Amino acid sequence: TLLAPRPMRRLLGVERSSGAVLFLRAMGAGLAFTAVTHHGLRGSSDPAVARTVMLANLAEDAILTVLSASALGRGTVGKMGWVLVGVFASEVALNAWLASIFAPAAAAASGEVAEGAA
Repeated sequence: TLLAPRPMRRLLGVERSSGAVLFLRAMGAGLAFTAVTHHGLRGSSDPAVARTVMLANLAEDAILTVLSASALGRGTVGKMGWVLVGVFASEVALNAWLASIFAPAAAAASGEVAEGAA
């Protein structure tokens, strides 16, 4: 979507406008950023790093869910836009679940005492 937004615009039934192209390119830039971040951190065993990346993914996907749903409501994207909403919402749920798993490990690694453990 970053370099060639036209095929994605057609697939999703996105209206033909400069704003739609900007949206698709911004989405592509976000995906590229996420891929580079994940690749760079793939060897990390630090639970705090993993939790931070998951929270960043959660925030990004939550924003993209809202933007995609808004685009659907305004008629900017066609019915395939529901795929975006579903994918981003699923990623929010997955990252929230994973972050909850890594929270105790991250706290232990940083020397924090978990609530109720004192």
